[in-house]
Amino acid sequence: MDIDLTEAEKIKILSSDDIYGIMQNILLRKGKIDQNREHFWVIGLENNNRILFIELISLRTINKTLAEQMEVFSLTLQNEQ
Repeated sequence: MDIDLTEAEKIKILSSDDIYGIMQNILLRKGKIDQNREHFWVIGLENNNRILFIELISLRTINKTLAEQMEVFSLTLQNEQ
């Protein structure tokens, strides 16, 4: 699931608190995402730590999720700008 980000959300990441704030907004905005299951998200950053993209790779069971390395690398290369 590709997340559409506004320009205001493509912030420069300075700490884990920045990621927490962005992900909290995304999860509230996308209320249809099951919050009782494990998620595996990929967040792509530019060289200067600005967010390029955020994508949900896997949404599985209550206590585990799977993500193939190739899927993560492929997604990163596809979104490279």
